[in-house]
Amino acid sequence: MTSQHEAALWVCERDPAVVLIDLALTRGSPLAVADFCSYRRPEARIVLLGGGGLMADGSLFGHVGNAAVLLSGPVDPTDLASILAFQAKERADHVAA
Repeated sequence: MTSQHEAALWVCERDPAVVLIDLALTRGSPLAVADFCSYRRPEARIVLLGGGGLMADGSLFGHVGNAAVLLSGPVDPTDLASILAFQAKERADHVAA
């Protein structure tokens, strides 16, 4: 998705285990997408990508209720896939419990 609107529609149409949000999203607000996910899909785990110095003190986790990971720098695609798979498993384990 390349916009806030597209991302919100996607979240409404699916029940994602994990939502990857690029904080560099320019067509809309990435934090609005995260907030929408928290409201609409509170069980989904949110992975935020590209935070840089954004709320490096950890306060972002207070603003995004189901944020699980904040990746501030470039991430190898294989590592990112592993992180997403791990978060999906964590969500499945949590829902099953």
